[in-house]
Amino acid sequence: MKRFALALAVLMTPIASQAETRRETIATVIDTHILPGFEQLALSTKALSKQATDACDPTSERLRASYHIAFDTWISASHLRFGRTEVEDRAFALAF
Repeated sequence: MKRFALALAVLMTPIASQAETRRETIATVIDTHILPGFEQLALSTKALSKQATDACDPTSERLRASYHIAFDTWISASHLRFGRTEVEDRAFALAF
C-alpha cells in the first residue's frame, strides 16, 4: 500500500505543477490584459461622454478624436465576452 501511495504521489506531482502553472497564467492574463483593457475602455468612454456633453457637434475634431479613441479601446477588449458587456446586449450596442 505504501508503494501505491508513493507511486500515486509521484505521478500526481506533474499534474499539481501544471494546475499551478495554469492558475499563474490565468492570473497574469487577468492582471495584464483583461483588467487594464476594461479600465482603458471605462476611461475612454468617460472622456467621450464628457466631450459629447461639452460640445456635441458632429464636425468637432475633439469629439471625433474622443470617439476614435473610445472605439479603438473597445476593439482591443471586444473579444472578452463576459460580465457586464453581455448584459442587455451591451457588446452589440458598443460595436454599432
